[in-house]
Amino acid sequence: MVSAGVSLSGILHAHDPSQHKGKPVTGEVESVAASQFRLKTASGTVIVSIMAQTEYERGKEVHDKSLLKQGEKVSVFGTKLASGELVAKEVLWSPPEPKAGTGAKSPGGHRP
Repeated sequence: MVSAGVSLSGILHAHDPSQHKGKPVTGEVESVAASQFRLKTASGTVIVSIMAQTEYERGKEVHDKSLLKQGEKVSVFGTKLASGELVAKEVLWSPPEPKAGTGAKSPGGHRP
């Protein structure tokens, strides 16, 4: 019963990336290991350390590290160390980009 309460609590606290303080490091996941992943950013590759306390959000849902895969686009909020390593507090998946030329409309009926 305790674990269900923790999961439900996490779902209730997921929120929009714009509500975070600070500037995230954004990029594409190159590889994932047990305690870290490599993030390809516009300025190079960053090693991102993950801890048991790291939170993972996709949209308004809380997830766990198991969804973190190579090729995913994510934003990471955390603490940058002098070594250049980033210790992740939160990892947020970026929304999927609309396909070019499809004329796809957003859920509200407006073009993106």
